[in-house]
This record gives sequence, C-alpha cells and structure tokens, in this order.
Amino acid sequence: MAWIGDSRLYLLSPEKGLQQLTQDDLEVKKDAFEMIREDPPMSQYLSADMKENWQIHFKLQELDQRGCILACTDGCFQYLPAPWEFEKLLLNTLSQSEDMKQWEDSLNKRYQDIKQDDVSLILCSIGYNSFDDLKQSYQERFDYLTEKFYFKNKNLGELQTLWQEYRENYEFYLEQEEKQQIVQTIVEINTDSVPSPEIISVSCENNEPTVDPVVEIIPHSDEENKIPNNLELAEVNLKNNNIKDAIHDLETVFADENIDSQVKEDSRFEDLGQLLEEHLNISDRDLIANLHYFIGWINYLSNNLVKARYYCNEASQYYQSKLSDETVTNNYEKKRKMQELIRKIDNLTQISEEEN
Repeated sequence: MAWIGDSRLYLLSPEKGLQQLTQDDLEVKKDAFEMIREDPPMSQYLSADMKENWQIHFKLQELDQRGCILACTDGCFQYLPAPWEFEKLLLNTLSQSEDMKQWEDSLNKRYQDIKQDDVSLILCSIGYNSFDDLKQSYQERFDYLTEKFYFKNKNLGELQTLWQEYRENYEFYLEQEEKQQIVQTIVEINTDSVPSPEIISVSCENNEPTVDPVVEIIPHSDEENKIPNNLELAEVNLKNNNIKDAIHDLETVFADENIDSQVKEDSRFEDLGQLLEEHLNISDRDLIANLHYFIGWINYLSNNLVKARYYCNEASQYYQSKLSDETVTNNYEKKRKMQELIRKIDNLTQISEEEN
C-alpha cells in the first residue's frame, strides 16, 4: 500500500465492517471521530506546492479474509456525520444494486447529492465468486449497522459512546501497527537490531526525486524477548488507559513457563502491580476481576502474601459467580488458578508462622 496526507485505504470486512488501514498525516494525532469534528491541520498532503522532506508511506499489509479494499480521498468520508456512516453508505448502495456497475452508479449518484469536496474512490473485491456472493456476505452486517448505529436525535455523548463500540474493529489494524512499532522499538533496545522494513517511507528532500531504496531484510525472532516485550506493551497500554489490551498482553506474559523466575528477577513487575492497582476504580466488573487476578499473581511471586491472598480471593469469588456464563470460557480456568494460588499462599503463610 502507498499513501500520503489524509487519503485512506480501508478493508470493508463482511464480519467486522470498515477497518482503516492507513494513518493520516496530521500535526496532532486524532481518531476518525475527532477528525470529522475538528478538521485538524495536516503535516503533509499531495499538492503542487509540496513541503520539503515530504514522504510517501509504503506498507505491506497481509489480509487473510475476503472483503473489499478501498482507496479513497477525504471527500468520501470526512463530511459524513460519523465514521460508521461511510460504511452504511457503502452497504446501503450495495444492497440496492444488482451488479458492480449499478453499485458504482449508485455511489456516484449518492455523492453527487451530498459531496462537499472532490470525491475519488477505488474499490476492489477479493475472494468472491460473483456479485450476488459479495452482496449476500454483507447483508447481515448491513442489518446490524442499520439497527445499532444511527445518527439522528443523538447528542454528542451518545455518539461518542457509539464510536467507542464501533472503533474496536475500525481501528484494529491501526492498533496492530502501533503495537508492532512498540515491539520493534523494544527489540532494537534489547538486541541493537535494525528497524523492521515492513513499514517504510520514501522521503524526498527539496522536492527532488530519489532513487528507489534498497532494503536489506534481516530476519529476527523476538521469542526470547516475549516476556519483556509484552510487559512493556502492558505498561504502555495501562498508561494510555487501554485496559483490555493490557490484560491481553499480561495473559501472554503469565502464560510463560518461566514467569516465576522472571518476576523475581525483574523489578518492573512491582511497578506494574502498583500501576494495575491505580486502575481499580473502573466500573467494568470483568476488567476489575482480571486486574485482581494479575495483582494477586504479582504479589504472590513477589512474596507479598497478605496482599496476594486478598486479591486472589476477590478474583476467585468473581469467577465463581460467573461460571454459569458460557460466553466466557476461561472463567473456570482462572478460578482454578486463583484457588490453587490461595492454597500455595496459605501453605507459605503457615510455614512462615511456624518458622517465627
């Protein structure tokens, strides 16, 4: 993929909907919802009078699902009232069309009615045997959007709530890229390796063309750095209040068979435990239980047994109350681990008391 400015590439997935694949060139980072309302200044864009040191971004993106790839200018999405309205426009016109040409004509007509800027859109479908196959694959998604995401009679707070729900899938690939960049930075610090060539930019200084870059791909494995990498990711996500992502990172950390020795050797775990405690004021009970779970683990491995038993017991009681919830498959396993930890804590406490 190649892009510059605020022109974007998207994946339109039948299951997860519209997913942004490229980052806009902005002076201050904004999400798609903020972009519509604030129209922030761009750091660069394609024009006859380009800034010095402009860059065209290149990115290799692997996709393992069928769907539609879109390349479009900001006139397609920037003047709609919410990010999901672009997806609804695409799927609404698709549902009313009988072939690709009719879909194209329907989109052209729709934008003639609403556009406030030049509109350019290229769409390529991948993995479909026919237009009917494509159309049918998006019907359930369109029905869901029509029922759940609507704009009329919504105040800003209600729209922001809808955006928080919609953005989880919408920003999936953007978040993957950010995580990759963080992991790569950590690997560079740990191993003095070269930057990954997977995401590169071709620069031009003084508006002069440059020779195509030659990129030497040096393979590396971060398997040996799995715990420190995910530990760093967890810290970053907690500091940015991305608690779900932090929990996912910690699950990877604590699944490692060497976690006992890692906690004892790495002083950052104690800081992480304190950071986890700072987020216990959230209202989501599932997330709180997960925080209790990891705080208990960290304090147990750090030999803070009283604190460890309290948090392990809190987590165990919650998972016990949720065992009937079949949508959460790991409640039983987490409850089992907490009860096992409580037994170990009680044994260690008894040994300590006997020694005293």
